[in-house]
Amino acid sequence: MNGSIPAFAVSCKLSFTSRQDDQLLIMAPSILIVGATGNTGRSVVETLPKLLQDTKLSSYRILALTRSKDSAAAKKLSEISSVEVIEKNWTEINDDWLRQHEVERLFIASHNNISHFAEESQFHYFALQAGVKYAVRISTTAFSVKPVSSVCESCS
Repeated sequence: MNGSIPAFAVSCKLSFTSRQDDQLLIMAPSILIVGATGNTGRSVVETLPKLLQDTKLSSYRILALTRSKDSAAAKKLSEISSVEVIEKNWTEINDDWLRQHEVERLFIASHNNISHFAEESQFHYFALQAGVKYAVRISTTAFSVKPVSSVCESCS
């Protein structure tokens, strides 16, 4: 061998994170859902594992971000075997955190506060810096989920 890396080693992307009981733990790429315990994000977390079955993304970890792991919604999501619930405020996430958690894809269902645009813009900047490949912004306002909305005329 001439000291070059074999082709099969170059095409594999594995992240070696730590040793536990003399075994090397390997972290798989992940999909992050910001706002996982809200109305819209919760549906994404509940639906995504089923959609990923038998696809090339079936090995991805699903990270459900919440501000409180003690909430009823977070506890329910933690019962889904392929979902890891993480307690963290999404506005505190930076590019290092995204790289550390191998986030390659993300869904963001952020809040609707006045600071939302600036915070979400910063988050997208960090995602870009971290090399996140896909980002999907999802949203629902309270008006759109009420039966009085024109979107839901037959929901009575």
